[in-house]
Amino acid sequence: MNEYKAEGVVTIHGGRVLLNEDQAKRRAHAIQPKKKNQKKGVYKVIAPIQFKIGEEFGYDGEIPKTIAKLLTDLDYAKAADEAHKELIDTIIETIEQLEDGNEEHWSEDGVPNINVIQDVMGRELTEANINEAMSLVKDSGEDGEKGGLWSRLFGNKE
Repeated sequence: MNEYKAEGVVTIHGGRVLLNEDQAKRRAHAIQPKKKNQKKGVYKVIAPIQFKIGEEFGYDGEIPKTIAKLLTDLDYAKAADEAHKELIDTIIETIEQLEDGNEEHWSEDGVPNINVIQDVMGRELTEANINEAMSLVKDSGEDGEKGGLWSRLFGNKE
């Protein structure tokens, strides 16, 4: 069962859907309750049901292309978000490996050299990736104080 978020008004004409209690109550006339061996919240669609913009639901089956463009695949979005977080964590780990005071590793502004990080990681990055990682490093101190890597690199300066 894939989970989706409606980005437009979506009509489902058949198949099995995963709904929360409120969604099921509002669509009771068009769904059939689950069988004993099915997951809680799973219903068979017996008449067309609609989802408004922003509603999340599960659907078991092939999504027609005309409907797919109105949906965000939440499973894919979650996986992409996790992959992005892992990338930023790896960038931070790479920044931690850079040598303090090595002019090849750092700009005059104290920004890591993107080319060095790309070489170490073996992949292309964007300045936005580096900036996001550096903002997390900056915010990583305890109780609002700059800590860890930020203190090592910049002391108390902002």
